[in-house]
Amino acid sequence: MQIPILCYHSHIITHSGYTGNGHVALEADLKLIAAQGKTVIPLTRVVRALLAQENSPALENAVVITFDDGSKADYLPIDHPEFGPQPGFYAIMSNHAAIYPDQHPDLHATSFVIACPNARHNMDQKCLFGLNWMNDDWWPQAEASHLLSIESHSWDHNNSVCDGVPAGTGDQFYSVNNYAMADHQIREAATSIAEVSGRRPEVFAYPYGHVNQYLEHEYFPDYQAEHAMRCALTTKPDYVTPDTSPWAVPRFVHGEHWRDPDALIAIINGQA
Repeated sequence: MQIPILCYHSHIITHSGYTGNGHVALEADLKLIAAQGKTVIPLTRVVRALLAQENSPALENAVVITFDDGSKADYLPIDHPEFGPQPGFYAIMSNHAAIYPDQHPDLHATSFVIACPNARHNMDQKCLFGLNWMNDDWWPQAEASHLLSIESHSWDHNNSVCDGVPAGTGDQFYSVNNYAMADHQIREAATSIAEVSGRRPEVFAYPYGHVNQYLEHEYFPDYQAEHAMRCALTTKPDYVTPDTSPWAVPRFVHGEHWRDPDALIAIINGQA
C-alpha cells in the first residue's frame, strides 16, 4: 500500500490557471488520474486499511481526494470578485462522474470544515471577501450526497483573526499542546460539527498541517474513547503505507507540492 492523498482549497484562487485555481486543477486532475490508470476512492477505505495494517490489493492504484478549510465552494458555485464564476468542487466531481462513469466508480472526496461559526465569520470578513463563503448551510446536503463527506478541521483553525486565540499562538497549530486546548479544538469541534452535518466526524485534519508530539503521541491515542477520531491528517508530502502513523497521515497539497500536471503524474505514480 502506497497511496497518495491529495488536498485542494476551493477558496484560494490567485488566477484563472491550473497553478492558482483549485477548480481548474481538480477538473483537469480527475481526467489525468484516470488516464494514468488510477482510481479515486473514499478516504474511509484507506483509514480502515491503515488501522488494520493491511496491504489490500483493492487499494493498488488508488488516489484519495480531500478539501481543506470548508469554504462553501467545496459544494456550491461561487462568484469570485476578481476571477468570476467558479463551478464548485462538487459540480466538478458530479460532472466527471456523469461523463466518465467507469473511470472512478467510487468517486468521493472529504471536506474538512471549521466548527466555530464566529471563527468562520471572522475568517470570511478578514481573510476572504465578506461574501459568506464560510457558512455551514451546505454541510447536511454535502454529507447526504454520494460524493462528499464532512470531517473536522478543528474548532477555529487557531487562526489569529479569531476571537479567543491567545496572542502569539495563532496561525499555527503547534501551540495546541495540552489536554484542555486539544479537547476544545478536537472533541468539542467534532460535537459541534455533528450538530449541523448530521454525523460525528471521525477524521481530523491538522490546521496548517501542524502536528506536535503531544497530539500525535498522547492526546489522540490516549483519549480516543473521548474524541472518537480514527486518524488525523497532516500536510507532510508523502504516501500512506502500512507503517504510517494513524495520527500523522501525510498529504500532498495542490499549489504547494504540485503546481502542474507533470508534477501530479510523478506523485500519483510513486515518484515524488
